[in-house]
Amino acid sequence: RVFNEGFKLKVGDKLIVENNGIIADSNFFRFLSFTLLQGNAGDVLLGPDKIVLTETLAKRYFGNENPNGRTMLIDGEFTMKVSGVAADCPVNSQIRFDLVLPVGFLKKRAIDRWQYNLDDGWVGGWPLTYVQLKNPAQREEVEHQINQVVGKHAEKEWKHEHKHRDKHRRKVERHYYRDAHRNHYHVDLTEGSMF
Repeated sequence: RVFNEGFKLKVGDKLIVENNGIIADSNFFRFLSFTLLQGNAGDVLLGPDKIVLTETLAKRYFGNENPNGRTMLIDGEFTMKVSGVAADCPVNSQIRFDLVLPVGFLKKRAIDRWQYNLDDGWVGGWPLTYVQLKNPAQREEVEHQINQVVGKHAEKEWKHEHKHRDKHRRKVERHYYRDAHRNHYHVDLTEGSMF
């Protein structure tokens, strides 16, 4: 999952609103082909207090100093530790970011502020969700299965919100984007969050 979000970042007396941030699952750098210049793809997004900066953003805040292990204040209240530096995103990438926060940050914030577990949310469809197919020929079968799972789990929320399932439920749209380096496909979910 990839959530787009902006943040206020503060380091020392530098306070800048960064609108090109994302929140991603911990496997983001292992799953997609973005290059990490510093940090380990397996753990840079483990824990709710980590942040990965692009090379350009790291230089903006830390100059030529090594940013790893340094802290930044997010939105005036969350202390984050720089755990990695990624190469700047290619201009032709569907996903573009200057910073990446772990989904653990968003989950913790949702529990603390709203007593809401994001993994229980199936209505809304705001993250981009990526899946890896073992067999690309099974796309239609996977699409059907995703719709079944979303329908099953979202029904309670739709009823709770006094919405009618058929009125608001949309099938997975057939938007597949192949990663040039791996056999990954992006499935554009228009309703519900998955995995």
